[in-house]
Amino acid sequence: MTKTIHWNYFFAIEDDLATLSRYVEFHEDNFAAYSIETAKILMTAVQEVDVLLKSICGHYGAPAANIRDYHDLMMVKHPNIREAQVTVAQHSLVRIPFSSWSATTPPAWWTANNHVKHARDTKFGSASLENAIDAVSGLLIANMYHHGIVQGGKHFDIPRAPRVFNIRWFARGITGAQHHLVYGIQKK
Repeated sequence: MTKTIHWNYFFAIEDDLATLSRYVEFHEDNFAAYSIETAKILMTAVQEVDVLLKSICGHYGAPAANIRDYHDLMMVKHPNIREAQVTVAQHSLVRIPFSSWSATTPPAWWTANNHVKHARDTKFGSASLENAIDAVSGLLIANMYHHGIVQGGKHFDIPRAPRVFNIRWFARGITGAQHHLVYGIQKK
């Protein structure tokens, strides 16, 4: 597996989100809008967050059966994940996708994914634009943590800059120290 496989997957999902922004303005007035495309983006992003959090738990030798296990590990090792902010660059939106995560309540976008996955006929509205944006924001954050924890450090290259998000969101490092992750764009 290449070191950029998870980044490449993020960028593919983010590209879908960027394309969606051509048709639906990323504005709070439209946050309740839902479609097959928002459902696809939501579900794909949440599944990749699941993969990354499971890998982080595995790195520490911690249980990794579900979102509660991920929460237990992250709140002990990396509680600042709840403060991590992502800026939707062209739309001046600041998202904090893990802010409401607790031992009993997953992030809203995680729950929305389960609604769409298990009760699509009655809860398809959970595939909202807001949940799709927050899920992809959460994926960016999970990628940053995964890279810093599992793949080896705060200095790294990514294949390219994000199109939708401002990557300079990370005010606290993965260990909680006051520093910024340093990244570069890989040169071809």
